[in-house]
Amino acid sequence: MINRILSAKILSVLLVILLVSCGGPSGSPSGADTAADVTADAVIAETETDIYADLPKSDFGGYEFRILNNISNFAMTTMFAEELNGEPVNDAIYNRNALVEQDLNINMVEQMQEWHEVTATMQKLISAGDPVYDAFWNESKFQTPFAVEGKLIPIEQLTNIAIEKPWWYAKANDSLSIGGNKHILIGDLHLMFKESFWMTGFNKSVIDANSLADPYELVDSGKWTLDAMHELMAAVTADIDGDGKITADDMMGVSLHGGGGLPFMIGTGVRLSGKDDNDLPTINVTGEAFISRYSAAAEKIFGDKDLVCLEGRTANTNKYNNGFHGVFFTGHTLFYVEPIGSLKKLRDMDAEFGVVPFPKYDETQQEYSSLIASFSACMAVPVTNTDLDRTGIILENLCARSYEGLRQAYSEVTLDFKYIRDEESSKMLQLIFDTGAFELTSVFGWGGVADTVSDYLSKGNPNIASTIEKKMSKIESEMAKTVEALAG
Repeated sequence: MINRILSAKILSVLLVILLVSCGGPSGSPSGADTAADVTADAVIAETETDIYADLPKSDFGGYEFRILNNISNFAMTTMFAEELNGEPVNDAIYNRNALVEQDLNINMVEQMQEWHEVTATMQKLISAGDPVYDAFWNESKFQTPFAVEGKLIPIEQLTNIAIEKPWWYAKANDSLSIGGNKHILIGDLHLMFKESFWMTGFNKSVIDANSLADPYELVDSGKWTLDAMHELMAAVTADIDGDGKITADDMMGVSLHGGGGLPFMIGTGVRLSGKDDNDLPTINVTGEAFISRYSAAAEKIFGDKDLVCLEGRTANTNKYNNGFHGVFFTGHTLFYVEPIGSLKKLRDMDAEFGVVPFPKYDETQQEYSSLIASFSACMAVPVTNTDLDRTGIILENLCARSYEGLRQAYSEVTLDFKYIRDEESSKMLQLIFDTGAFELTSVFGWGGVADTVSDYLSKGNPNIASTIEKKMSKIESEMAKTVEALAG
């Protein structure tokens, strides 16, 4: 349980110190001089005037606000911190919770479970009508069945949540709506969704050693395309050990697992699903644009198996710690395809590395496009919740108070690796965040088409059209059931 009430002045100073930190452990406020204290208070006062002026307030008389939260094997998910310890994320969470508990007179309780346990627990509690938890988090693909079954409160009924505010991510949340209705939500109060943006990592040392085009410059100039990535992959691939075959012991273009195919498809600017003027989903997987872009990615990125270290296929991958992760870590591939949360696996990597979005289809594509994985955690409020006004106020305050302190702290930690703390990395990560959206066929699982596309593409299989044709009836049927349940 968190029940630590700090004075508003101390909290203000702590938050500002966190904001101006260079990425290392937060310093003690006791070392700040009087001028710094005045500046800190002024900054907070101005911020609150500009951003938090209409934040809903109330006194809930010590109410115990209970949440059920998921555990991840790669991402930060906790919403609680026991004490200040100098780590930016930990301290930002601690300070946020203490401030919200003080402002609203509540106590916050978090229960952590594995994803399957969260699902089982909430199914049981909702069926029994038991209001144990005010809100719960789990991977989006495990939350959507609750929505379709009518077991979640529509977000629009939480009238104290100001979804247009910057601490709720409009682009990503809009991508989750059906017929204008939202039942799950993401925001700055929970970090797993940021950990779940797919990214393309690259070995900067290999780029420099081979005098290759800088991926950062390619992105900035709009020339980061499938062709550009293919050229770089081909340029570095070599039979290092001279045994006449390319394995994980040699040098290859990219390392990934089968789930890494889908973000390449999204990167080309065409999604598997779309929305009509009524915010109802459409299926795009039979159109010419989808087929042409799928074919281009299958050929240029995945067509030559010697360029791709694919988990479960490429010889000797399992020799390395963490499989394909270890292949990149030890310098045997130029590129590395994973969600941002996996950057933690690269903390001790000797070579310099960077991060860029997925390549565009061609230079005429106006914007880069990023995918938020369906295993990103989303917030949901069960129908057993007995006070929507109270829940909305608490969640809005938690998210708002995460907007600067926790968001900034996360950015510092994400970039706080041995070689990635540079201006280009920060800009590229923000570009990935700004262009990210969910893919509905993946989040709702319609006909398994998203998994099929990702699997086929990662193997360079060109025969996607005939396979999708066989699935279309199931895809459309399952999508129709979702629309009927959620469009309202």
